[in-house]
Amino acid sequence: MEVLIIIGIAFGAYYIFNAKLDMQRDEYNKAIKQLQNKYSDEIQKLKNEHSHELAFKNMLYTVNKKKLEETYIEKEETLKAEYQNKEKQLNRLILNKTQTLTIKENNINEKIKQFKKGFINGREWLATMIAEADRTQDEAIVKALKVKKNPALKASEEVKKAKAEKRELNKQLKLLEYQLKTYHEYFPILEEYEEAILDEQIDRDRDISEQDTILRYVSTDEYNNLPTVEKNQLALDRYVNKNHNSEEIGLFYEIYIGYLYEDDGWHVEYQGALKHKLDRGIDLICIKDNMVKLVQCKCWSKDKQIHEKHIFQLYGVKEAMLFANKFPNMKVEAVLVISNTVSEYAQHMANKLDIVVRSNILLNKNYPKIKCVENNGHKIYHLPTDQQYDRIDMLRSGREYVKTVKEAEDKGYRRAYRHFY
Repeated sequence: MEVLIIIGIAFGAYYIFNAKLDMQRDEYNKAIKQLQNKYSDEIQKLKNEHSHELAFKNMLYTVNKKKLEETYIEKEETLKAEYQNKEKQLNRLILNKTQTLTIKENNINEKIKQFKKGFINGREWLATMIAEADRTQDEAIVKALKVKKNPALKASEEVKKAKAEKRELNKQLKLLEYQLKTYHEYFPILEEYEEAILDEQIDRDRDISEQDTILRYVSTDEYNNLPTVEKNQLALDRYVNKNHNSEEIGLFYEIYIGYLYEDDGWHVEYQGALKHKLDRGIDLICIKDNMVKLVQCKCWSKDKQIHEKHIFQLYGVKEAMLFANKFPNMKVEAVLVISNTVSEYAQHMANKLDIVVRSNILLNKNYPKIKCVENNGHKIYHLPTDQQYDRIDMLRSGREYVKTVKEAEDKGYRRAYRHFY
């Protein structure tokens, strides 16, 4: 019985709990529905606001997209126009370059044509072309004088005339320049005498009947008042110690080398001293017994070198003399005597062509220079400045060198005037 009571109580409690639970659920649902009703308007409002914002952004995107597309199209058109403009400029440049190249090609063809006619014609044409290169600039100056605010018509005509004269001078200058380069190429010996040719100071063939040669080295008062020995020695000393130009030092060196050969028993012909620039590069012809030495002398500074062209020139002159049979039945040797050195290749070619090179033979100004000659009872001495000095054969008997005028006169010699030996 008690069990049934307990079970009944339990079921009763269960039903009461479920009833309360249902009541609470209904209240909860009612509250939720009230909340939904309360906030549904706000939620719809938020949805509407979001929808408007999205539409605005879509509109902005569309507008910006259109602007970008328009900008792109505009830039594309600009770039296309620039490209077309650049293309036109490039085509014009190519055309101008083509025309320039055509002109240059025509000029080259004309140059070849002129040179085929002859090198003189070609050089004249080239000189004219170079002179004409300034014409455009000259004409611009003349035009500027004519069209300026206050035109200078007379001045423009004077300038035009002066510019024309300048072009002609430029043409002649270029032509002379090409000629000189050609002369140097074919005659390298000219380089050695260039300074002396342009500044001619020596006239060794001047007639001493008109003027005593020592007057080049002593004043008129010294010549008239000093004793013979003193004035002649003074002239000799000044001749030796003066600042010689390149031709003078070259002649001095040739005579010194000739003296060395004479001292060694060789008969010496002073080609350079007697023939000057017509010696063809052979300064001394030295002969002894059955031997001939063709000697070329070069007194150059130490910082210069002799190159192969001088070897070739000396070889060519030697072969020309052999071909002309200048020295029949004699052995001929070419010798280059220099105060400096030759290049390695020049020495190599000298060995190949049997050219003897004597390097580093320095000029010694203290050697005895006065030639004393006894002939037919007359005893005469010659100074290096005297007319017949280089023609005297010192190997003949009764001839000697001395150092001073006093020594010569103490031995009974007198100064030469117009005596030929």
